[in-house]
Amino acid sequence: MIAPPAQVPAERPPEVPGRVLALVCAERPSEVNDRSGSTEAIGYALNHWQALERYTEEGWLSIDNNASERAMKPVALGRKNWLFAGSDAGGKTAATLMSLCTTCKNVGVDAFAYLRDVLERISTHPAQRIRELLPDQWKKERAATETKPVE
Repeated sequence: MIAPPAQVPAERPPEVPGRVLALVCAERPSEVNDRSGSTEAIGYALNHWQALERYTEEGWLSIDNNASERAMKPVALGRKNWLFAGSDAGGKTAATLMSLCTTCKNVGVDAFAYLRDVLERISTHPAQRIRELLPDQWKKERAATETKPVE
């Protein structure tokens, strides 16, 4: 997960990219055993050097994409199950619900409580204020009503 900007340095030491480049260039791909995978790794690093430099310039950037891979894992695990959604409309409904549940998880909302509340209110909620029912807005509204003093 990407750490909030308050928990990471504003930038990394400027000498880091130069040191890494020196190490990568010191390993001459022609002298490395191809079976080790080092040649591919060195080529990959050199081909993506601009992205590696960007990581060192912005302290809040994560060096890997583990957060996005973790978010995609349920999709990969459920892929075979979703072949049997029943119809295209059933598949779209499942995708919408999964998207809502993932958004709830990402913003720290209990998905069950959110869906229960929204489904109870949606028929009487004004269409022009539908954005209020999105998980992040719902969380703000819920926090505001919980901190409001009872009269």
